[in-house]
Amino acid sequence: MSSYSLFPQYKSFLLKKLFGHFFCGEEDNQKPKADLAVTVTNDVMDVIPGTEVVYTVTVHNYGSENVSGASLSEALPSALTNVEYYRDDVSPGNLLEASSLGDISVDIPAGGYTTYRIKGFVASDVVGELNYGVEVEVPEGFVDPDLSNNSASDIGDRLTPVADLSVTVDNAVPLRK
Repeated sequence: MSSYSLFPQYKSFLLKKLFGHFFCGEEDNQKPKADLAVTVTNDVMDVIPGTEVVYTVTVHNYGSENVSGASLSEALPSALTNVEYYRDDVSPGNLLEASSLGDISVDIPAGGYTTYRIKGFVASDVVGELNYGVEVEVPEGFVDPDLSNNSASDIGDRLTPVADLSVTVDNAVPLRK
């Protein structure tokens, strides 16, 4: 018994078209690539409860395509109150109308970056550590070839309470007039 193939010259082409995107990631190879990366820091190791803390989140586009509509998500410490989000630096003109990083659509040119600042006040009654994490994701229609740099954390900031004490000495003798 012999086997017969109707169009042997098209066999490879047809198999790739029919099954390539399931097994070879061919569909992803046709999408534009945007290698997004994120970093976060507050530049301190000790945080005093009852004071302000500012995190700097920087999103890089190491890819060769401009990206419009990337999304951010965050794990905001519950100890932060009155949180505000800024583009670039903390100034009134840069305040964003956002209640989380997830409300912000990120646009980054190829080879460029954008910076956000997250400002909040640390509750005065907390102890332990302050941890903050952030993640970036490419928009629909893009592929990120390196997912290892899409999340970052600023962890282990010690909450160091400071006492503001004053002592008044009184010898218990009434003052004379």
